[in-house]
Formats: sequence, structure tokens, C-alpha cells
Amino acid sequence: MNIKYTPIQVVIVLFIAVLITSCKSKQITDVTVSSNPYNPVAKMDLLKQKNGKNTTKMHFLVFGDSKGRSPFKDVLKRADLLQPEFCLTTADLVNKGAGEQGKIDYAQLDKDGGWFMKKYPMWPTVGNHEEAGGNDGLDNYINFFGMKKAMYSFEYGNAKFIALPWPKIKDDQPKLDWLESELKSANGKHIFIFKHRPHYDVGSKKYEDVEGVPTSVTKLYDKYKVTAVFSGHDHIYYRTKRNYTNYIISAGAGAPIYALKREKDAIKGDVYYGKRLYKEVKDGAVPYKSVDAKGKVTDIAEEMYYVLSVMIDGDRISIEMIDALTGKVWDKAVITNEFNAESTLDTTEVEDMEEEITTTPTANPRKNTILIAAHRGGYEKDFEDKAPENSMANIQNAINQGFELYESDVQRTKDGKFVIMHDKTIDRTTNGTGEVSAMTYDELKKVNLKYSNGEVSTEKIPLLVDFVAAGKGKVLFKIDFKPSIDYLDDLLEEIKTANLQGDVILRFKYKRATAAKVAKYDVNEIPTILFRLKKLAAYKELLSVYYPKMISIWEKKEFSAEHKKIMELASNANITIEAHTFRGKKSVREDLWTEQLKYPITIFHTKYPKEFSKFLKNKNLR
Repeated sequence: MNIKYTPIQVVIVLFIAVLITSCKSKQITDVTVSSNPYNPVAKMDLLKQKNGKNTTKMHFLVFGDSKGRSPFKDVLKRADLLQPEFCLTTADLVNKGAGEQGKIDYAQLDKDGGWFMKKYPMWPTVGNHEEAGGNDGLDNYINFFGMKKAMYSFEYGNAKFIALPWPKIKDDQPKLDWLESELKSANGKHIFIFKHRPHYDVGSKKYEDVEGVPTSVTKLYDKYKVTAVFSGHDHIYYRTKRNYTNYIISAGAGAPIYALKREKDAIKGDVYYGKRLYKEVKDGAVPYKSVDAKGKVTDIAEEMYYVLSVMIDGDRISIEMIDALTGKVWDKAVITNEFNAESTLDTTEVEDMEEEITTTPTANPRKNTILIAAHRGGYEKDFEDKAPENSMANIQNAINQGFELYESDVQRTKDGKFVIMHDKTIDRTTNGTGEVSAMTYDELKKVNLKYSNGEVSTEKIPLLVDFVAAGKGKVLFKIDFKPSIDYLDDLLEEIKTANLQGDVILRFKYKRATAAKVAKYDVNEIPTILFRLKKLAAYKELLSVYYPKMISIWEKKEFSAEHKKIMELASNANITIEAHTFRGKKSVREDLWTEQLKYPITIFHTKYPKEFSKFLKNKNLR
């Protein structure tokens, strides 16, 4: 039967055909995107369509480090009961991701977790185990998840999420530039980083793996007010806040739980869970423990696996660490990206700390934790020791006495050499006269250092680099920077060229301009910087300009209320505190020093290093 169509019917038929073709084409495009059931993009797009692109409420989970072990199934069951909108992983979902074993491991991941990954958008990251076993680990990861890259970002509602790769990027400028560009483009959204390797740790990873100190990357987090960094790698749970950023290790998805070998790196208010040390367990302790924000320890008899739940409701962000088997919440907190010099503690915890800081601690917990910085190397008996102040001979004397730090000063000669000298002139300490800055180094070499009794020694004025190199690896040098700040670049370059950055602490009187100048340097390329402070306002200003590893408090006989507050805040922020031993007649010194032991001071700068060392030994602190 022949059917004839009118012109208008032909147009309608063609229109319908085009429409059908268009629909089919769209379906094919969608299948192309979502043909890999584990690629989260298509499911995330549906979520955006459902809730709107500007949603301010969401619920997601964070977990990682399952490595193909059976507890992962229980973790996913708990995760499913929590009904998240999507999930972030902190990697190591396979034990070996490369080679033939990689294919086997991904097949196991498909078997154990495929149902969950098909149901929820699950954003992956790359860990060392994804790359382990050969050269094609990254390719296998990309093929399994249908992802084009291991370093990427996505946005949902009022939040931005950034995935970072397994290798460190702190020295990789192109990757740092990419990260900063992504952070800049967040435009006021909450920012979350998810990656495998943590920045701070209390578990079992070595310091060359997880530094536990600020880096060029963490500085970017603080600069752009990142809310939280989620990571894995060390099979524990750990939540800490450093500067503006919350750092959370969520690595309890099935791999064996690791020991808390770096528990000493925890700061006040941290929360963590892990395995006790072998010796503790051997001595009868329960194998696992959880420590809450107040320091309360809870024993746990068997390994616990968990998920981290994150809820966003406008500006309020809350987290819960949840036992996969029982559903018990072990950690619960509201987190922010606001700097809080008093840490993330509630009133009760602050009161606890105030009580702790004003109560004399027992001796044993602090044994061997107090360091002595010997004033100009310790020259109480310089003639007897044949080692005048700031001499090469006095370095070995300080080492022999067991002093951890040699305190000294640097001056600059007329011809640009940096020498060890306390005074601006050489009159007091040598058999010559004149200002260091007005003399060449060749002129300085003609004079000899004197003992405190006035007799002339055979020792010469040393160059800074020679001085530090002589004690490298045996004693740290705390150097007061005396020249103009204009010469700091030259000094830092000299220290770097001699590879002595790790042997020097440079001390300055605090000035905002100095802190701002120091903040421009790469912390990995310069010595540790130490600022001397007296006022609380100066401490707070310093933190707004430069985040220090340590600070110095200087007072002769008694700490002021501001000093005490500075020490409390710095201690809570894991900033090392240095102070001068109080001065006084010999009959009262030990009483003054005993008072100082009530405070969280790690380094004592003292004019009486031998006497102070004996004092600490009598207190069972050395």
C-alpha cells in the first residue's frame, strides 16, 4: 500500500525524525559519559539537577585505605545506611594497582564495592598502592574509574572539592600554580581538599614521608581559607587544626590499623584513634585506643573500621567519625576555616589548660624534653676550659657539656663577610679595637679573642659558615641577627650555599616588616626563624603575617600576664617556646627556675648553662 504525504505532513515527519535523532544522540552522549558505572560525573550531574546548582545543604562521606580487605564490606554497608549524596575517597582502595596484580585487585574492588559505586557518586584519588606493582598503575586507575586525570576539581552547591595526587607537589611549581588557580576560583565557596598523603600525623609514617610542618602547600590552604584537608595513608583516625585549616586523616576502610608512633606530635584539642605501641601491648595494655579533644583515653579491644560523615548546612559544617560495625560516633565536631589562636577548644577545655599551665608538672613526663641554649656557648669558666666566648674551641666545649643549642650573634664586616661576634665593636672580646662593620675580614684575622679575665687566647674571630659547620650535626646554632635587615638575603644565601639551613635558628626582635620579609621566603630553603615577643598584640600580629615554628619570650625575673597568655596560645598551636632563665642571685636562682618549669617552655636560653644543667638533673629532668 502506497501512502502519500502532503507537504505539511512531510515537514512534520522530518521534524519528528530530527527530534528522535536528537534524543537518541543525547542518550548516546549520556551513556558515553556514564558508560563506566564507576565514573561519578553523570551521577553527580543528576544530583545537581535534583537539588539545584546553588544548594547550600549536602551530606557526603570520606573514607579510604581498604586495600581489598574484607572489612571494607562492612564499611560500605554502614556508608549505605547513612545515605550520603556522594563520597570522597582518600585512596588505596587496592593493594597493588599496576600490572597483572592490579587487574586482579580492581576486579576484587568491583566485586566488593561495585554495588555501592554504582549507587553513589564516588570521587576517587590516587595513593601509593594505586601506583604500586608496575608502571601502569595510573592507567589502570583511570580506566577503572573512567577519570581523565588524577588531579582535578569539581563544584557542588556552595562547596568546591579539589583532588590532589599522591606525589608531593610542594616543589612542583606548575602543580602549585594549578592548585592556587583552583583555590582562587572558589569565589567564597567552602573548599575541601582530598588526597592520600597527609600533612600532619600521629601514626607510623616517617617524617620524610609526612613532614608534620608547614609547607608551600599548607600555606596556600591557609591563604585561601581551605576548610578541611582529607587524607589517608596512615591507617588511623586523626583530626587536628593548624592555623586556618582542619586536617583529617580518614584511613579506616579496612586495612590494618597502625600504631600511634608519633603521638607526641599531637597538639591540644586533637582527636585520634589507633593502635598502641608494641611495648605497651606487651606490658598488658589494651591494643587500641581513642583520644578525645580533652585528652580522655578510651580503650578499644579490637580493630575498629569507620567512615567520616560530613554535613553542610549553609555556613555550618559538622563532622562525625562513625564505627562501621556499631554505628557509634567516636568524634563529633563543628569545623570552621577561621583562625583561632586558642585552637578549637570549648570553654571547659580552656579552663582545663589554664589549670594545667599553672600547676607544677611532675618531673618524669618532661624528662629530656627541655633543651639548653648556652649563652654564647657557655663561657662561665672560659679560661679554665681554654674556650673564650664565640670561639671555635668553645663549640666542642658546648658539645662536651651536652648543650643542645649554642647561642651566638652575627655581625657583618666592611667587605660583606658574616662573622661571629656579639658586640658591634671588637674592643671587649679581642686584643684589638674598632667597629666590625668598619673593618675588613682580613683586618679582623689579625686580632685574637680574649678570655673574660682579659688574657689573650690563640683563638680567632670565626666566619659564620665555618663556625656552624664545625658543630654540624652535633649542636644547633641559635644566631641573633645583628646587621641591617637589608643584608638578610646575603646571609640566607650564604647559609643555603653551605647547606646549613637545618643547623641554624635565626632570631630577631619582632617587627612586622621583618616578619613580612621572612614570609616571602620558601620555608624549606631557609633556617628556622625565631621572633622574640613581649606583647600579646605582637604575637597575634605575627600570626597574621607569618606562621612561626617557634617564638621567644624574654623576661628577667617574672612572666607578665601577657607572657603567660602568649605561651598558652603558642603551646596549644604546637609552636615551640623559648625563654631566658630568670636572673637573680645564686641563692634564689633555683627557686626562680622552678617557677619557670610550670610553663610549657621547651628551650631555655641561659647565661649559666652548666648550673642550669645540674639543676635539671637534680629535678630528674635531664
